[in-house]
Amino acid sequence: MNTSSRIRFWMLLSNLWLIGGGAWAYQWPVSPFAGPHPISATMGEWRDNPPHLHAGVDIAREAGINVYPSVTGSIPNPARERPEDPLPADVYQNGHYLKVGDLDYVHIVPDQSIIDWLRENEGQDYPVTAGITLLGTIQAMDAAHLHLEEANGGANPLRMGGLDNYEDTGRAYVYTLEFVREGTETILTDRIYGKMDILSRAKDSQSNGSATVSVHRIGYQVKNSQDTIVLGPLYNLQFDSTVGGSRGWVYANFGDRQSNLSTYYYWVTNTQSEGRYWNTRLKTGQLWNGADAVLNSEAAYPDGRYKVSTLAFDIRGNGGNLDTSEGAMTVDIDVDNFRPFLERAEIRNSDGVTKYLHTWNLNGTALEKSGPAPNEALGDGTYTINLRFSEPVVNPTVAINTYEGTLTLASSDPAGNQKNFSANFSVGNNSPQEGLRTMTVNAADLAGNALLLLPVTKTTINPGSEITRNSEGTMQGTPGSASVD
Repeated sequence: MNTSSRIRFWMLLSNLWLIGGGAWAYQWPVSPFAGPHPISATMGEWRDNPPHLHAGVDIAREAGINVYPSVTGSIPNPARERPEDPLPADVYQNGHYLKVGDLDYVHIVPDQSIIDWLRENEGQDYPVTAGITLLGTIQAMDAAHLHLEEANGGANPLRMGGLDNYEDTGRAYVYTLEFVREGTETILTDRIYGKMDILSRAKDSQSNGSATVSVHRIGYQVKNSQDTIVLGPLYNLQFDSTVGGSRGWVYANFGDRQSNLSTYYYWVTNTQSEGRYWNTRLKTGQLWNGADAVLNSEAAYPDGRYKVSTLAFDIRGNGGNLDTSEGAMTVDIDVDNFRPFLERAEIRNSDGVTKYLHTWNLNGTALEKSGPAPNEALGDGTYTINLRFSEPVVNPTVAINTYEGTLTLASSDPAGNQKNFSANFSVGNNSPQEGLRTMTVNAADLAGNALLLLPVTKTTINPGSEITRNSEGTMQGTPGSASVD
């Protein structure tokens, strides 16, 4: 080997190491190879023709720019299975793409010398060298770009270990957070019930170029009124590999979301392979699609006020910050599957002895009245009425007929979870007239539903027809005063 050959050989090895970055990394396929270059689209964006999720990254460069391999390898050139099948060279030439190993380079005009070689050497692969072999040029088209994709379900080319000098310090944003009845186009705004899809519009602002692209992963989180996480955070959508399965589950395509904005609308509750939802009526201990609760006390997400958040991140981890709202949005929403009812009524004397007790308990599939037991006459003295409701309520009132005093209900429960209330009254001055008296209770839950009417003669409640909201969204049961004898 002469001196000049040694120099060229050493320069080639240096190129392979420095710009190839080792077997675990890609160089940029356009000059300068160190990059980074503007990205105009990432994985996970919706495409209508044909319907699919974008499975690669678009490098925004003008038409005619030279394209080189990101890795050293070869262009496959298999023999034809049938004589009438086109040669791979014809497919490459007509399809505006080339494959090198597991990487597809799309929207390019292949170099003619490669096409000619593939035709002349059918069955032989064409060897290429990263950053040296000219693959072709970027095709002339609107918004010209090179689409780079890992074939056969490969990973996101922008990941660490891919184009690992890719920089993205821009912010991910969540623009909308909506609740849609599962399987419908009905958007609920102030109260939700049943199976719900969380729909969000989320984007990533790029620090390399002015393009807005898809977020890398997106999920949701649910907190109850006590600020405790009861669901999530669940990152159901993560665009780090070619997305398979029922891809239509993950994007919105109804109403005004059928416009190009649908590119960034995601069904956050879903996965990449099947349609899921947040079942707000899910029975405790069940999976996401398990049995529904028939009573509020059985529900994994009992009626009340919740904070629901959508969290979005770009591929470099920017976003998902609830404190700064970077890549996050939170809304307050009422879960409202059941009508409230008076679950328990008790009267105690000043010594704490129960003189009256009335409850409703689940017996099989029905609620049955228990009591009043005990039911003792109230003599002179001070008494406390204790009431427990089936869910948090607001503005409860209690009255005893013929009693002239004021009964003021108070609760020690934390705000947003007030189910237990008490009031004091005296028998003696201003006491009820002797005889059987009726205590009447009124209240409404956080969503504004009045208590279920429970006349003194009622002994059984069917939850399915008197408490639970039906599939059409109508609240069951007759509203009114919850009375106990």
